[in-house]
Amino acid sequence: MAPKMTLIHLLLQGIPETMGITAVALAFANLQLNWRIIIAVGVIEGLTIYLIRLLPIPFGFHTILLMITLPVFIKVATRQPFSSVLIRAGAIAVVIMAAVELLVIWPLFKLLNLSVEEANANTALWIITGWPQVVVLFGVAWLKDRHRRKCQSVGL
Repeated sequence: MAPKMTLIHLLLQGIPETMGITAVALAFANLQLNWRIIIAVGVIEGLTIYLIRLLPIPFGFHTILLMITLPVFIKVATRQPFSSVLIRAGAIAVVIMAAVELLVIWPLFKLLNLSVEEANANTALWIITGWPQVVVLFGVAWLKDRHRRKCQSVGL
């Protein structure tokens, strides 16, 4: 069970996470990592997910909506053709986010001998255990962007 998202969760974990996902989406859409776009789309996406999670819908549905709304927000922010950002910005970013969660968050919970319920019950603990994922998402975006720039500099 995921935590009930409070404004504190949104500001300290949700928005940084959606900014990281936005950076990954831009990088995999072969677009420049532009902080204005990362912040704007990340905040709007974070607020969108926050509002969706307040609705009486099954947990996980917000992830499906993330795959739809993220490419739309990136398309509007970058003015790129929707087809060029749909798969890369939506699907790939969410797959990378899920992979990072599996490879970072769950091992961290095991290492700290924490259950999801225990972390969920403690706002500070939930936020702190979510930050390694944020750092890894930005790291993945930076590495992908670095690769893109190297390829461009040699004419690939």
